[in-house]
Amino acid sequence: MRCVADSGDKRSTMDGVVKEIENIMKLSGMNLSADSKSTTANYYEASKSSSHHPSSNDVFGYSGSFPPSSIEPM
Repeated sequence: MRCVADSGDKRSTMDGVVKEIENIMKLSGMNLSADSKSTTANYYEASKSSSHHPSSNDVFGYSGSFPPSSIEPM
């Protein structure tokens, strides 16, 4: 959880974060060798075929209602 510390000098480096994630993956029994490359390729191919732009307005859907104007006791 050091990677989310308030002060930048107390945060882990990106290299440290990657090593920690790899360690967690190894401990869980995941294969770190060939799977990563194929997963990345699959993600890239899927994102190429999508016509959805990540910052389009429909991502921020509107529910059609306003939040309550005051806090009501439960």
